[in-house]
Amino acid sequence: MSVKTYQKNYQKQTEYLESYYQKLVYQIKQKELIGITNEWIVDNYYMIVEKKQDLKGFFKRKKNYENAFFKPDLYPIIKKEFEKEHCRFQLDDMAKYLNKYQREENTYFSYDKLSTFRQVIFLIIL
Repeated sequence: MSVKTYQKNYQKQTEYLESYYQKLVYQIKQKELIGITNEWIVDNYYMIVEKKQDLKGFFKRKKNYENAFFKPDLYPIIKKEFEKEHCRFQLDDMAKYLNKYQREENTYFSYDKLSTFRQVIFLIIL
């Protein structure tokens, strides 16, 4: 996937989340029940907004997305493991997985590349 594709997906997903959040707020104002999962979204939406700003800055810095999305591309590597584990994410397990991947593929993740890990995880979650 190209960087532009990641940016478009990110934009589309954040627009959807914002729209969904506004819908939930409207339902609450109408005194409708929204369920526990939706309550979590409403209660923690500020974290999504903070990460959205973080990612906006991330995409503005060319070196960041080059490190995240160019060979070896962390996004599909992490996403594959994340999906295999059914979105149960343990930092220690992911570190072991990335070390194993480097050995098996005879590749190297630079510090700059690994510093994009947090943003890549957030993009996957979105």
